[in-house]
Amino acid sequence: MELLLDYRIASHTPVAGYQLVPQRVLTSRSSWSQLESLAEGEFWENRRVYESHFDQVPRYLFDRRGFFACALMRSFVVARGDGGALDFLVPNDDVASAAPLARFRRFGRGKELPAGITIFNLSGEPLEIEGARVISWAVPPLVEGFRVEDLAWALMWHVLDLAAERGLAPFAAYFHQDCLEAAALLRVSRTLNDGRPARIFIRDGVGGVRELRVVNRGDPEVVKRVLKAP
Repeated sequence: MELLLDYRIASHTPVAGYQLVPQRVLTSRSSWSQLESLAEGEFWENRRVYESHFDQVPRYLFDRRGFFACALMRSFVVARGDGGALDFLVPNDDVASAAPLARFRRFGRGKELPAGITIFNLSGEPLEIEGARVISWAVPPLVEGFRVEDLAWALMWHVLDLAAERGLAPFAAYFHQDCLEAAALLRVSRTLNDGRPARIFIRDGVGGVRELRVVNRGDPEVVKRVLKAP
């Protein structure tokens, strides 16, 4: 039976056809400033253990918020390349007396947000950052017959179109604290794994899971190849 590394926070129900391996939540173990190094260590340890002892490439399972964040980030990478990947926000550790704009930072980019930044708030919860422009959208619900990759791709272009139309640069996304570790693991895995992001599995709606796959929908040859895939 294949293994899934289970990083879910809100649910630990069984998944048909897979053996779940419960994992500790990265963000509960240390400060947010150490998220990048924690995610990097987690990725290498998973590779060491599962590739060496089980002959399996690590597979990651997150809650819905987490795998949607991964789908959206992967859409940006596919469409814009590594240099145009989507920034996401993490809270700074010492926020008690910090100015509103200093409460957050971009992942892997120091401890300050640039002036005039636009934040796309996809957490579904209120977010106010004085000194920054915040645009709040609820993450689209999973609708039967629609793949999460399609929803993420459409949302990505909506973000890009709005940013271009209104000159919203720089911009970043806030997903919610529950899914920041998913985004961190995906990002470091792409850096450390020859450009190939970690294998993320998402719920299929009928008791099982399937792998998250995002393709370039603007390339007819790629689309044709994907449609022919079993």
